[in-house]
Amino acid sequence: MKTARKSFNNRQIFAFPPKEELERVIKYFSDPNCKEINQGLMPNASELDKVKYNVCQSISRYKRINNLTPAELAQKIGISQVKTDDILFGRISELSFEELASYTEKLSGHLQLKVNYDRKTKRNTEYLRGCKKRGIKPDKNRLFNNQVIRDMVQQLHEKELESRGVHSQWKA
Repeated sequence: MKTARKSFNNRQIFAFPPKEELERVIKYFSDPNCKEINQGLMPNASELDKVKYNVCQSISRYKRINNLTPAELAQKIGISQVKTDDILFGRISELSFEELASYTEKLSGHLQLKVNYDRKTKRNTEYLRGCKKRGIKPDKNRLFNNQVIRDMVQQLHEKELESRGVHSQWKA
């Protein structure tokens, strides 16, 4: 995009591009066949699509951190420029998880996959860690109904009692 630069007190300042230039750019990127737009992720995307998108973002980050051009990235992975553009612009429908995992390996990356069946457990764990950091006792009413979490709270409570010198035989 061409931008006009104006001088003010011997300093270059940015001026907004002319209207014709803006219209040209808007028209170019509005074309449904334009391949140079990051696809983004739909709000209702499947878990697999989210994983594929995150791997694409990770590879893009690798490219940026290592100051690689798209051609250099393609050469390093051993794929075509078209496939590289699919990765860099987040076109996950053109990519399989398996091939993205292999590209990550070729960049000496390590792919980690975390499975979480219960979002409540994650929130509870974060809450308990926060309580432990601040040195406060967790409020059982704020926790979700989950036996694992209740056991963790009980263990924390027992450790607190032991640190005060209250022995387990005296607990009610």
